[in-house]
Amino acid sequence: MEKLIKFVFEMKRILAASYALNVSDRGLNRKSLIRELQNISLISSIVLIFLLCSCSTGIESTKAIKLSRNDARAAAPTPEKLLTDSLVAEPLGCWFPGREFMVTDSKVMLLFDGKSIADTVALSEKKLQYAGADEIVDAGGNRRGRISFKVAGIRDSQIFNYILRKPLDEAKTNLTGLDLPMLIDMQVVESARKLLTGRTFWTRSGLWYDKHGVNNQGLRFVQVQVVNVLPGNTNFPLFIEFRTTEGESAYYYMNINAPAGSGAESRTLPELFSLNDPRKSHKNISDENWALIQRNRIAIGMTKEECRLALGNPSDVASGHNWSNTIDFWGYPDGKFLRFEDGLLIEYR
Repeated sequence: MEKLIKFVFEMKRILAASYALNVSDRGLNRKSLIRELQNISLISSIVLIFLLCSCSTGIESTKAIKLSRNDARAAAPTPEKLLTDSLVAEPLGCWFPGREFMVTDSKVMLLFDGKSIADTVALSEKKLQYAGADEIVDAGGNRRGRISFKVAGIRDSQIFNYILRKPLDEAKTNLTGLDLPMLIDMQVVESARKLLTGRTFWTRSGLWYDKHGVNNQGLRFVQVQVVNVLPGNTNFPLFIEFRTTEGESAYYYMNINAPAGSGAESRTLPELFSLNDPRKSHKNISDENWALIQRNRIAIGMTKEECRLALGNPSDVASGHNWSNTIDFWGYPDGKFLRFEDGLLIEYR
C-alpha cells in the first residue's frame, strides 16, 4: 500500500513537471498554467483517495478528518492578514494625472499602441506618468479603454497609449497597476513604505536576497526590522529591505492584493512576515530541532508540527493505520515525500 501511495505522489510530480515544460509550446499564460496544475493535483488526489478506500490495511476504516481547535483558529484572519488588507493597489478610477509607474523591462514599449521592438531602449529604467484615460471603438465595434502615459520629467514627452481589452467603465473599478505588465505603481511602493518601515517582524521565509536581487539563503523565524521599501521587479512590485538584530541586511520580494483581495498568488506579507515571535508559541520544540526548522530542514523523529514549521503545509495528505500504528503520508509540490508513524517522522526524501 505504501508503495502505491508513493507511486501516486511521484506521478503527480512528474505530470506537473512535464506539463510545465510544454507550457511555452501551448502559449498558456500564468493563470492558465496554475489552473491546469490545480486540475492535475485534483486528479492525483482522487486517485489517491480511491487507493486508500479500496485497500485492506485498515485505512478504509479511518474516520473523517475534522478541523481541530488549533486548525480552526489558524483559519481565522491573522494580524498579518489584517495588516496587509490595508495595503492594496488602487483601481484606475482612483488615479490622477501625474501618478508615476516604474518601468521594469524596456520591452514594455511593445505593449503600447503603434510601438515596435526598435523603440524599446527609449524607456529603459525610466518612469512613466499617467496622463489620462478615455475610450475607443476598435475595428470590430468593441468598446475598449485606453490609458495614456508620458515619460516623467520630460515636458514635451510623446504619449504612449495602452489599449485595454475591456470598456473604460469596467476598467475603472477592477484594473490596477498590478494588471499592467512590466510597470510598478510607485504609489503602491510609497504606501508600503509608510506602512512597513520601522516595524518589527519575524521572518517566515528563508528565501532572502541581497541588494542586487541575488538569492541569499537566510533563516526563518528570526527577528528583523523593516528599514525601507523599494520598487521590485517584473514579477513582484515591492522589494522589502530589512535588518536582523545582528545588523545583517537582506531583502524580500513581495506581492500585494488587488482591492477585491485577489491578484497576488504568492509572497504576500503574511507568507513572509510574522508580527509575533513564533518561538514563544512552540516552547515544546528542542533548540536543536528549532535550529533545523529555521533552515527549512527536517530530521527523523520530528513531529508533524515540527515538519510543518520547517517545510510548510503539505499539498497532499493521506492518513490511516495498519494493524498497530497510525500512518500519515505527506507530499509537497517539489517532490518531497514524508511518512509518519504515530505522529513521528520515520522516512522522507
